Amino acid sequence: DPRGYGQSQPPERDFPLDFYQQDANDAAALMAALGHSKYAVMGWSDGAISAVMLAAAHAPQVDRLIIFGGNAFFTKEDIDAFEQTRDVEANWSQRQKDTHYPTYGAEKLQRMWGAAIDAWSGMYAANDGDVCMAQARTIKCPTLVLHGAKDPICLSEHPEWFAANIPGDGNTKLHILPDGKHNLHLRFADEVNALVRDFVSSSKDAKMVQEGMRKKVAPDDSLAGVALNVQLTVDDVDRMTVSKLKDALLARGLDTSGLKPALAGRLNDALS
Repeated sequence: DPRGYGQSQPPERDFPLDFYQQDANDAAALMAALGHSKYAVMGWSDGAISAVMLAAAHAPQVDRLIIFGGNAFFTKEDIDAFEQTRDVEANWSQRQKDTHYPTYGAEKLQRMWGAAIDAWSGMYAANDGDVCMAQARTIKCPTLVLHGAKDPICLSEHPEWFAANIPGDGNTKLHILPDGKHNLHLRFADEVNALVRDFVSSSKDAKMVQEGMRKKVAPDDSLAGVALNVQLTVDDVDRMTVSKLKDALLARGLDTSGLKPALAGRLNDALS
């Protein structure tokens, strides 16, 4: 959860005009503290906006980007719609209140929602509606844009704009789920997870091909030799599925030259 949301309390959530960038910088700082210098970023709804800003501001660290449900820009109609929901108790559905009140309480949720609307209105006025368009135009990493065709919150003009304007070094893709709504990752979890895994794997594979397979596996006819080279135990290798083995090998830049046929066959299956 970003600062002030869910389990990331305290502090109380605030909404300066740059709160999306603040969240992006928080995420980058967390990954740095955990020791990760390269990673993929996936963002949904407001998180998609922060993900765009993260990929733009911390380009050397972000090698893949997946976004869905986020706005590239705000219109006057958007701001007017936000204003109509300002009074949480009067305008939110009972289901929404039952979901949020236990976490924040009625008074705190009202403060947060009012502050968020004020921030969105301020962004609209200060940036002529631009939420993250400027940042999106600078992104070079491969990018997957997902969209639920029945999303009532994020209309199709936003994913279409992202797909047309994120350079992604020529690797920006748009995938639409015909029956998806705003929470498509929950309703269609298996499909979304598969799309993301395939995108991340294909991007990784393409990068490995471009850079060349620099490291070699020492000639050996035992799984122990392979385990030593990829820093895994023999038991680890025995338990790994072909997919997991493929990920482990590619992550270490390995090929299978010099291996005896039986072992090379298994590894080539994993790498194919």
